Amino acid sequence: MLKNFFSLVLIILLAILWLLFAARPVALAQDKTINYSFAQLQDRDFSHQDLRGGVFAAAAMRGANLEEADLSGPISLTR
Repeated sequence: MLKNFFSLVLIILLAILWLLFAARPVALAQDKTINYSFAQLQDRDFSHQDLRGGVFAAAAMRGANLEEADLSGPISLTR
């Protein structure tokens, strides 16, 4: 009986350790990422905005004003 109890405690502790060490944040180092994927952004004014690391995958951006916007490191597969 005592052996079964210790086996159960050991299994639970190993499971907790596995969860603690295997867990990773979903958006690693992307705390302020803006995601405009598939958005309709026609004629929007993004001038002088900080869009660093933004995601614009398949965003419709015809006529959008990006003058002086910080677009360093974006994912921009626009249509």
